[in-house]
This record gives sequence, structure tokens and C-alpha cells, in this order.
Amino acid sequence: MAKTVQESRSLELDIEGMTCTACARRIEKNLNKIEGVNAYVDFASEKAHLTVSQNVTQEMLVHSVEESGYSIGSDRSEITTLKWRVGVGVIGIER
Repeated sequence: MAKTVQESRSLELDIEGMTCTACARRIEKNLNKIEGVNAYVDFASEKAHLTVSQNVTQEMLVHSVEESGYSIGSDRSEITTLKWRVGVGVIGIER
């Protein structure tokens, strides 16, 4: 009996609402619960890097991220994101 080789594809999703690395780990853990998903979520870039099998739909991924309490997609520019992170970093230093 021959083994079936399942095709996979790479995806990158913008994640909104993360405030710390624990947020990224929570999303990553929930995405990896989906059969056929291998996910790594990077807090610094606000992106989920995924390798998914062909039977995984975008709706499944969106649902998992939203169930974690976050959202997919971004209307913010890179510079706005960096300004926000620098501001939070300065506040943290001042404490």
C-alpha cells in the first residue's frame, strides 16, 4: 500500500491585539491544535508563520485566532506599529 503525500503551503498572517510574548504563544498553541498546521507566531513582527496542509481553510485559521482573543489583518502601517512599540518601551523604562 502506497503512502499518500499531502501537499502543504506556507502562509503568513498579520495578527492584531498582541501585547506580549505570552499572547503570541497562546495564538501559536491554538493554531497548532488544528490538524495539518505547523505555526510559529512572532510577537515582534506581529505575524503568524504557518505551514498548512491543503485541507486547512483560512476560515479555520481565522476562527482559531479569534477564539484566542485576537484578530487577523492590519490596516496599520509599519511605521505606526514601530511608533507604538517604542512608546510602550519608553513607558516601561520610565517605571
